[in-house]
Formats: sequence, C-alpha cells, structure tokens
Amino acid sequence: MERRVGPGEAREEAGQIIAGGRLGQGKESEAGPRVRAEPPAWRPEKLPAPAFTAEPASPNPEPGTRVRLRCLAPLEGARFALVREDRGGRRVHSFQSPAGTEAHFELRNISVADSANYSCVYVDLKPPFSGSAPSARLELRVDGERAGNR
Repeated sequence: MERRVGPGEAREEAGQIIAGGRLGQGKESEAGPRVRAEPPAWRPEKLPAPAFTAEPASPNPEPGTRVRLRCLAPLEGARFALVREDRGGRRVHSFQSPAGTEAHFELRNISVADSANYSCVYVDLKPPFSGSAPSARLELRVDGERAGNR
C-alpha cells in the first residue's frame, strides 16, 4: 500500500523523490497531492564540500586491484554522487543514499579505462534540497594499454 505524502513531506521511491504538493496543471492525484522530481530541484553548492579519500591512497594503483573511495559529509541521510571527469567530460558514475554521513564507492578490477579525475557531491534530501560544493578531485591513473592499442 502506498503511503500518502503530505504537504512539505518528501520520500525516495525507486530513485525518484516524491514530495507533497500539486501535480502539473494544478491537478491532484487520487493518492493525495504529489509531485515527482527526478532529480530533485536542489540549490547547488549551498552546503560545504565533503571530505573525499581513496584507499589505497596512491594515484597510480595497479591494474586489476580495487580502489575504495570514501565521501564524508557533515549531514546524515544525504544522497551522494561519485563524479568522474575525463576527456569525454564530467558525468555521475554512481549514486548512494546511506543512512549515515558517509558513502563508500568501489572501483573493482581497475584498468586503464578507469583513469580519470574523481570527486563527490551530496544533496540534502529534505527541503530546500540544498547541494554541496564538489569535493577536492582525486586523480586516478592506471598504467597499461587502452583496449584496441594492443
């Protein structure tokens, strides 16, 4: 049974934010007033940047190993995004919504294709949905040949 979402409330459902309010065109749903937003309309860079670390701390890990990336925010219940930036541009690599103040991302069996700059950001899931400044970037360079260069 779906729980009604009242005005000023929000919850996450299947990767979407459900917030109390009105649907487009001033209509209300049968389950009560609701608004779907994916991603939430947050206010970027209103919160402090998270701490971001890697284990191992080496910027040149060995191919085939695992790199653990830790993003720590001063806020519980936030949604974290691991951001990857390379020649192709900047994009979100993955999301996490842990119960505490930190998210742990893993890059397994890394290869030269994982070479990039990584950072993280977080968003408060409570109104007004403020977002953080980006963390410091961590450069990851894996030695080896790219696919197709062998």
